[in-house]
Amino acid sequence: MIHTASQIQEGDHMRKFVIIVSGVFCAGLLAVVAAPASASTSTFEATFQHHYGAGVAPPPCPTGDFCETGTVAGYGDATDRSTITSVTPIVGTECVDFTVTGTITLADGSTLTYEGSGTRCPVGNSHDAPGSQVSYGNPYSITGAFTITGGTGVFAGASGSGTVIDYFAGDVEVTVFTGTITLP
Repeated sequence: MIHTASQIQEGDHMRKFVIIVSGVFCAGLLAVVAAPASASTSTFEATFQHHYGAGVAPPPCPTGDFCETGTVAGYGDATDRSTITSVTPIVGTECVDFTVTGTITLADGSTLTYEGSGTRCPVGNSHDAPGSQVSYGNPYSITGAFTITGGTGVFAGASGSGTVIDYFAGDVEVTVFTGTITLP
């Protein structure tokens, strides 16, 4: 088959067009594939309660662990399970410093793992009240910090940190986590 000069020139234009379109498509695809995922940082708030059994049965929990039920703002119902990893009495006080590892689990099975540290002290002079060493429900408070170490499900790749405040009196203990969470 013999091609005329105008057919050859038209074929060259078509090849150039295909090459340009292919180049633009590949560059766009590379930009999408190579674009780093942007992380999103937001407020993290969770509130949990633990009942010690005088009024409401406590949640099931492995021996040695501490378990609570509550909610994580924006995510719904959750449980918190923590294990104390160290306890150090503060000399000359009724207070102790401690460290924990923990896991918050959402109703859908997603988990958020954390490490924490804090100080636990009796409230006011409650530890000096008559019978306080043998009575039930003497108040105490905990102030501390937590660092998010990872997660699964909706918390996959999570990081973050914040503060923990915990109050106990009578039969109820309330723990409040406040901080930030970064998700990929």
